Amino acid sequence: MWGLLLANIMPLSDDTTKNSWNRRDEHMRDLMQRSAGKRGLEVTVGPHGTGSGYGPSWDSINILDLENSKLPDSTYDFIICNAVLVHARNPLACASEITRVAKIGCELYAETSFFTPFHPVEVWNENMGMFLDGTGDATSHNGRDFGGDYWRYTPMSLAMLFSAFKKDRHVGIFGGGGLSYCGIKDSDGETYRPLVKNHSILSNAKSNKISIIVPSMYRAEQFGKCVKRIQETTVGRGVEIIAVVDGQCKDTLNKAAELGLIVVYNEKHLGALSSWNRGLRVCTGDPIVCVGDDTHCHDNWLEEALKSHSTLPEGSGVVGLNPLHDAGYIKTHCSHFLVDRKAIRELLGGVLFYDKWYRHFASDNETLERAMKAGRYVPSEKAIVEHRHTRLSQAKNDVVYDMVLQYATEDLMMLAKRRKAGFPNDFEAIL
Repeated sequence: MWGLLLANIMPLSDDTTKNSWNRRDEHMRDLMQRSAGKRGLEVTVGPHGTGSGYGPSWDSINILDLENSKLPDSTYDFIICNAVLVHARNPLACASEITRVAKIGCELYAETSFFTPFHPVEVWNENMGMFLDGTGDATSHNGRDFGGDYWRYTPMSLAMLFSAFKKDRHVGIFGGGGLSYCGIKDSDGETYRPLVKNHSILSNAKSNKISIIVPSMYRAEQFGKCVKRIQETTVGRGVEIIAVVDGQCKDTLNKAAELGLIVVYNEKHLGALSSWNRGLRVCTGDPIVCVGDDTHCHDNWLEEALKSHSTLPEGSGVVGLNPLHDAGYIKTHCSHFLVDRKAIRELLGGVLFYDKWYRHFASDNETLERAMKAGRYVPSEKAIVEHRHTRLSQAKNDVVYDMVLQYATEDLMMLAKRRKAGFPNDFEAIL
């Protein structure tokens, strides 16, 4: 019965099978010719070390080692991931690592199973020089675990895993149950998650967690202090901290890794507003907190914010966090705030900030005014997230603030224009 069903879904005549494999082989020959002398990475299931059968300029890594690899960023011109994704314990993390180590313009060839028989690769036996298929005992063969058989894929799932690689050509579904995806890593600043480990990326998932999104750019030390204070003040609260590293800032990226955070990495600098929104795409908690890397959380800030949130109509809306630098500030501004998913959809248009229209300033004013108009905004005086803005403390040479200050007048003019139009939802929603 199953054979008949699969035959109806995918009729595999001898000619079809032969032609599909021929197309695949032609593509591989073409790829190898173009990769001559360039850096390549082969993802394997074998006991290979550095080096690959594809040539001296190629490295190889086992699929089980890939999700925690220490390979350098933006290194490879070509990556081949051939018939190994079924053996990955965490395909999201593996795909994220592939994206991280690929250069802009890197060509990816990923081939995996659409439907094939169960085939775990349990151990490599050095004496026999072959893989044991799960029938052997790893201890008796002095073997190493090289992976079970965990997943099957569709064209859609491969496109999702490798979304940073613009589809170049789709070699297609092979006779025998194979599936391939070919793509070129785009140069438009595609976001990816180099440090996701056993973590759902469903943005609408129900969760008991609270998500805290912290964008950062060149201020690794300041970012580290900010996050450590968040961690100290939320012990036992079940929070996830999303670090959005905005641009080529390796010190900040390393600090985020050191602190064990979930990371979204913008290859190009996109700004704080877009970074908060990109954090929204991957976070799983509800409610969600937006803070900057120049903040210092006081004791009990989260408890106080949640208390304030519970007073809102239907327990849904926006809570302004007290920045401490200006009395009454949170009655007219909410640059840092707590908001639930329902309010994001119903009040804010499905985003946290309006990065389509603002460069840096005034977007939080629109957030506040939207929530106030619906009677679903409350300032929380006791939820103190001190905004230690360097310019407010009279410090000089703040490279980040100096960079965005030029947009202040432009953004305030945009706020007036959008206010007059009634704050239309003329942008793409995330939730």
